[in-house]
Amino acid sequence: FEVLPVTPGLRQGIVQGLNAIEIESLARAAGMMTLFESGCQAIEQGLTSLEEVVRVLGIPHGD
Repeated sequence: FEVLPVTPGLRQGIVQGLNAIEIESLARAAGMMTLFESGCQAIEQGLTSLEEVVRVLGIPHGD
C-alpha cells in the first residue's frame, strides 16, 4: 500500500490549491517513496526480483 501522511506543509499546499506535480514535490521532500521505488529498493536488498515487481506493479509511466 502507498500511504501518504499529511504533514502541515502538505496540508498547506492542498489548501492553497497546488497542482498534483507540486503536491508530489512536497510529498517527496517529506520523504515519500512510490511503491515502485520501494520495490526497486527491495530488489537492491535481494528481497525480490525485478520480474516480481513489474508483475505486481507494472512499469511506471514517468508522469
